[in-house]
Amino acid sequence: MVFIACVNLPYLHYTSPFTRLQAALQQYREEVTSRQFPSPKHTPYRIPPPEVAILAAALRERGSPEAAKAVEDAAGWELKSEE
Repeated sequence: MVFIACVNLPYLHYTSPFTRLQAALQQYREEVTSRQFPSPKHTPYRIPPPEVAILAAALRERGSPEAAKAVEDAAGWELKSEE
């Protein structure tokens, strides 16, 4: 073990990409657990406001007012983030 630590190995510079990848994965984990990612700015999918209203009304008709409110809240969050 001491022998390996004392030898100057020419391929040790390849650890740098691993360190960068590890840091990137750690940052990704932190953003996901703090709910910074994903956010509406990270998705190409948008529901136009008139369609949000139609979807919310349909959910209410089917007895899911909580789901309708969640749809409206998510759409409101999306619209605010684009301003």
